[in-house]
Amino acid sequence: MDTERELVRLKSTEIKHYRSDLLKKQEGVCPLCETEIKSGQETLDHDHGTGHVRRVLCRNCNQIEGRVLAWIKKCYTDPVNFLHNLSRYWLDDYTRNPFHPNHKTDIEKEITRLRKRMRRLKTERGKQKYKDKINKLKELV
Repeated sequence: MDTERELVRLKSTEIKHYRSDLLKKQEGVCPLCETEIKSGQETLDHDHGTGHVRRVLCRNCNQIEGRVLAWIKKCYTDPVNFLHNLSRYWLDDYTRNPFHPNHKTDIEKEITRLRKRMRRLKTERGKQKYKDKINKLKELV
């Protein structure tokens, strides 16, 4: 025999205390980013579909969670299934595939940054220092 749980709705005046108690049970840690939730950044998260309170999230993760859900809904698919698929997709090994033509390695990005700095210089002596750094980095690529 199934027992139905009585639905309890928090009162606005109870939110602060409930959030504080829940945060203590979570040991002050956000379940999504796994960092300590700073004072003033704690948010009582709830499922917008069912209305049930879930956990306390840091403000940043709460905003991200809402945005991600809204974006996934544009795919007209089950959000949980989509996230599982996305996780597997990101974890697959693509190291045998070629690089995308627009991708720059960290060294290539550094070369671009040095070139921009070099163009702003007035003296040839200063420019030469940057040219030397750039040439050393090019040898690594």
